[in-house]
Amino acid sequence: MITEWVQAAAIARNEFRMQWRRRALLVITLAMLLVAVAPVLMLKNELDEDQKLSEKVENLSSRGLMSFVFIPVGAVLAMVLPFIMADAIPKDKQLGVRELLDSTPLTTGTYLLGKMLGSWLSVLVSLLAVILPVGAAWWWLIGKFDVTYVEPWLIGMIPMMVINMGLAVLITAGQPDSRRAIPIIVAFFVLLPAVIGFSPNGDWRDAFNPLRPGLFFHYTDTLRPNPAQMSVEAGTSSAQIRLLSVELTIISGLAQLGLVWLVVWRWMQRAK
Repeated sequence: MITEWVQAAAIARNEFRMQWRRRALLVITLAMLLVAVAPVLMLKNELDEDQKLSEKVENLSSRGLMSFVFIPVGAVLAMVLPFIMADAIPKDKQLGVRELLDSTPLTTGTYLLGKMLGSWLSVLVSLLAVILPVGAAWWWLIGKFDVTYVEPWLIGMIPMMVINMGLAVLITAGQPDSRRAIPIIVAFFVLLPAVIGFSPNGDWRDAFNPLRPGLFFHYTDTLRPNPAQMSVEAGTSSAQIRLLSVELTIISGLAQLGLVWLVVWRWMQRAK
């Protein structure tokens, strides 16, 4: 058991190095950082030099600011980063690494686990490279923020990263090269959400939507109306919009990840 974890860690380390060497992840990280810091700088420009935090900024909670940050970063995490992680296994096949590994005692399960761990670690470092500078910019330019700043990242970003990056690695495992992997990602992360759609009632469609609306919209506040702006007329209040709970979104996503892992593991076992 210990040997398998050591092997998985070695594969994860190699995958992490390969992802950052290709520079695509670095470019995406810098783009996310630029977009995420922009709201902080814009808010700072709106404040007078002698204006205290309590006069204006306290009305804009840290959670509200994170809504603006979560939208672009969450969108990249849901729809862009899967394209970068899609070649994790096809690249090995293309370079002949997979055939070499098949000749060793390395098990299929350990290989898949190592690939997913490497992808998760790569994206986690990317997210931290965005979170820490944004937090520092807010603290330095605006003022101290509430601890709820961390909540969207821990309860929103991390599960979305685990589920979507894991699925991106697994669903492309059968492709012989990176070029063949891209259409699979397009079909799953772009076309499938368009076909499934978004349910205003928070039903099963949201559970199977790769964009994870139960997570994404919950923390962006996009669908949570301002009570002062809600219409008092019956049937016109946007409060009728309900989301699939965060808990159900995470559980259903992890269940999908586990099921896909089992199918891919079984298929790769037979393909040996």
